[in-house]
Amino acid sequence: MTNRTLYTNATIFTADGTGAEAFIVEESRFSYVGTEADARRTAGPDAAEVDLAGGFVLPGFVDAHTHLLMM
Repeated sequence: MTNRTLYTNATIFTADGTGAEAFIVEESRFSYVGTEADARRTAGPDAAEVDLAGGFVLPGFVDAHTHLLMM
């Protein structure tokens, strides 16, 4: 059994500019980003679901080497 969560109802920023309607996080990693219909099919009936209530999703920035200290 996997830990799979479907996130919907948000404006999702993607680096390629296409945007998305939904995404799936599985075992702490994004496993799908795209249309809500495809996300629902991919997630399956046992996935948890989170309604983001019209929020905005933006990729995070993680600086594992503390490059920001050089600025």
